[in-house]
Amino acid sequence: MGDATETLKIQTALWRLIAGASPSDALHHADRDIVVPLVQRLAKRTSIGLASWVLAPLFETFPDLVSEQSRARSHQRHRFMQASAVKWLGPIADAGIDVVCLKGMATKYCFYPDPLIRGLGDVDLLVHADDVPGLVKHLRSAGFRFKRSRGTPRWGLSSEASFHPFVAPDGAFSFDLHIHPDDYPVFQSLTTQDVFAKSVDIAAGEIQIKVPSFDHLILIALTNAARDKFGPLSVGAMIDVMVGLARPGANCDWGGLMALAESGGYARALTAGVHLLAALGVPQGRLPDGASHEYSGFQRVVFDGVVRDYLNMFETEPSKNSLQVRDIGLISAPSVVVHRNLRRIRGMIKPWSGLPKV
Repeated sequence: MGDATETLKIQTALWRLIAGASPSDALHHADRDIVVPLVQRLAKRTSIGLASWVLAPLFETFPDLVSEQSRARSHQRHRFMQASAVKWLGPIADAGIDVVCLKGMATKYCFYPDPLIRGLGDVDLLVHADDVPGLVKHLRSAGFRFKRSRGTPRWGLSSEASFHPFVAPDGAFSFDLHIHPDDYPVFQSLTTQDVFAKSVDIAAGEIQIKVPSFDHLILIALTNAARDKFGPLSVGAMIDVMVGLARPGANCDWGGLMALAESGGYARALTAGVHLLAALGVPQGRLPDGASHEYSGFQRVVFDGVVRDYLNMFETEPSKNSLQVRDIGLISAPSVVVHRNLRRIRGMIKPWSGLPKV
């Protein structure tokens, strides 16, 4: 019982530190055997570079948590992906094709003091549907090719927002092209036109890129985390939100975001994300009123499971069934579940290609 209590204290303190709080005594005197696996799992879900930064005070207490060689490799990987993104975004701008960088490519420049802190997978680009053929043609001429996503189900790629990865000639970098900021039902109220209209230009190395407004960045990160059912793939997005909200002068229009979510049919998803932020230690002053409201009944059981997974940094991979229960019980409205399943049924008859019509 004592070990379990001590572990919970350390888990809670770690997430409060990630959320921007000062390091607690629980971390200064933490048991290394408890700390090391938690940090390793966080690095696995994000990157060594990001874990080292968000837990910097902890690394002062335990300087050898990660080897310098591992940090150097992580930094090198971040630098390569960032340079690749800038390399290919420049010619897109030169061709006069308007795009907005979404998710990691945007948050790394907007939320972090050094963009190299945050790693990149593929780079998500929002593009007007009418501009997709021109963008595809332009990148194909440079050697880009669409590559079927790993683990594509029998019904194909049923996303209404994006396509299969568009992979660079070297095979080490790819764009994820979006015609909507996020999948159904988010685009019912957060439209491509809205994101473009409120986007801002920022410097990314030697080029300028467009990124969503602060509020849109927060919303898209939370809806993406919800789409991943607050599973292991959602950790990076949730940390982005925590870091963004902790920035000096950050002021999120939660009322406006909740109104968008209500009108679009994803209020449950946004509410769950906000409650999770509160449960992980984000101060109430950065969140909307009612963020600490507790679920009841079955939803409480499901939500407690989400919090438990986050606290232990996903020590155990959630099963597909448990993620589905999480989605139906906590995140998605019944109409959204029906919509997605109908698309899957349609895909069983004729699989969705996941390719743009060009």
